[in-house]
Amino acid sequence: REIFEQHLKSLKLTQSSTFYSQRLAELTPGFSGADIANICNEAALHAAREGHTSVHTLNFEYAVERVLAGTAKKSKILSKEEQKVVAFHESGHALVGWMLEHTEAVMKVSITPRTNAALGFAQMLPRDQHLFTKEQLFERMCMALGGRASEALSFNEVTSALLCACSAEDASVSTPPSRGTGRPEEGHPHRLLHGEAVWDGTWHRAHLLP
Repeated sequence: REIFEQHLKSLKLTQSSTFYSQRLAELTPGFSGADIANICNEAALHAAREGHTSVHTLNFEYAVERVLAGTAKKSKILSKEEQKVVAFHESGHALVGWMLEHTEAVMKVSITPRTNAALGFAQMLPRDQHLFTKEQLFERMCMALGGRASEALSFNEVTSALLCACSAEDASVSTPPSRGTGRPEEGHPHRLLHGEAVWDGTWHRAHLLP
């Protein structure tokens, strides 16, 4: 929060710097000073492009989204069928995240392609949390795999949208268990049917059965 307030001093804001710094700090746990400076600069540039006389909440939301997910790639046009698949995929993440207790709150779902190769993303409100129980990790894995489950249930098949997601949000969720808690009980791989996770040797290779 203090770092944000330092960078916000040079901006003309609609409200006080403390109003924005607390909210921005909650959205960006673990961000470096360079990332924070980038968000403030992006917000100021967006406000100028939109003809605003001061920087306000919408400008900061745009800046955070751009830093997290990349710039919207307007030149990449998806067909109606592809848009539908991406919409169901991202909705799957959001729905599972909404239903489970130990997942992050859903803020926004987008099916706009991004410059980081993602065809869409589900933005969550991150928690500044470093230790997780087995139940918390399992529910986070379920949320990460919710997109694939949604595709399988809705279309009876799964597309490469999962691969795009795994390079961004899904990988960030599925990686910690493989580093922190190790593998499940030896000789008892988790094989749960009908939309639940399957462990096939390493956590980051977990997938869903159709």
